Parts: sequence; structure tokens; C-alpha cells
Amino acid sequence: ARAFALWAAAAGSPIGAELAARACASANSDGEPAAALRIAAAVQAPGPHPRLQLERARALHALQEIQSAETELRQLLDLGDPSTTVPALLELAMVARSVPSPRRSPSEALRLAEAAAHSRQEPFRTESIHQVTAARAAFAALESDPALAPSELGALCLDWAVPAAVLLPARASRCQILALEGRSQEALLEASGLWESLKQARGLPLTVGAEILNGILCTYIMCA
Repeated sequence: ARAFALWAAAAGSPIGAELAARACASANSDGEPAAALRIAAAVQAPGPHPRLQLERARALHALQEIQSAETELRQLLDLGDPSTTVPALLELAMVARSVPSPRRSPSEALRLAEAAAHSRQEPFRTESIHQVTAARAAFAALESDPALAPSELGALCLDWAVPAAVLLPARASRCQILALEGRSQEALLEASGLWESLKQARGLPLTVGAEILNGILCTYIMCA
């Protein structure tokens, strides 16, 4: 889908919103946000397209176009689309960290994401709750504040039914949080186990793998 979408965008041909959303998601996962924006720009279909807007916002965030990303996410959230509300709020929480005076603070965005996750029906409810827990843990690690870590993190990290793209980043955050708490031996043990899990993982998006590796390296640095 991505190769065709990029070819169509280069040729000036219109691209359907659904195809573009899939292609943009693929480009973002592979760390190619500029390609995602080129694809999104080729969509000429009228009307809102929540999944495409989410991927466009992620691309803008990756390119450090923070104000544009925040605007895109606010417009997306105004649509009230239940399938994109939780990921949009989680993205907004991270974007808001770089905005001097965000309209919605990171903590507020995370709180709203948690509420939205609990309001969803299964099987999306559990999936969304896991995503929120992982995002809250990542936020705690980024802020170097273990007190912000969710109490559910330990249980999530032991739940092998959780998809690797959510589970492994959560474990990376937990490694860093343990290090921040001064529990160096536990942190190093967790980081070592996570490294083995990462080597065995298959099909992880490149951006997720990079996030996990960064978490492992940060843990080792903090414990040095």
C-alpha cells in the first residue's frame, strides 16, 4: 500500500483516504514521517478522515512540527471518533510536553485517555487500557519521575498476552523507572531480559524497536 501510495502521490494522482491511512501508518512505523505527509497530502476525498488525521499528526510530531501536530490532534479529537480518541489523546500528551503553553496538559490528556479507554467496549477496552498504562509509564520515564508511573505497570509487564508492540516498550519504561528509584540491580536484570526479548521479537515496527533500545541504553547509563 505504501509503495503504491507514494507512486500515486509523486504522479499527482488522487489517493483514497483509507488506503492513505494504511500507507501513512506503515511509513510512520518505519520512521519515514516525511513520506507519510506526502501520502496524506495526495488525498482529495472530502470530509473528515480520523485515521488519516491521526497518522498525519504522528508524522508532524516526529518531524518536530509541534504546533501543527497539536492543532491536528485537537481537530481530530473534536470529531469524537471512538476508534481514534485514545491514541489521539496519548499522542497529544507527548506533544504537549514540547508546547510552552498547551491547551491541554500532558497529565490531563493522559487522564482523559484513561477515561476514554474504560468507556470502550471489549475487545477494544482492554487493548486501550494497556496502551494507556504503557503511555503513562513512558511519560513517567521521560519526566524522570517514578511517582508518575501507573500502579498497573508491573502486572502489564508480566502479561505475555499483551502485544509485543505495547508490552516491550512498557518493560523498557519499567527498567528506567527502577533505575530512577535507585534499584539498580533490578533495573539491570530487567534490561538484560528485555534485550533478549527484543532480539527474539518479530515484526516490531522500527520506531518501536528504537524506543525499546533507547530505554535499555538509558537504563544502563543511569545504573553506571
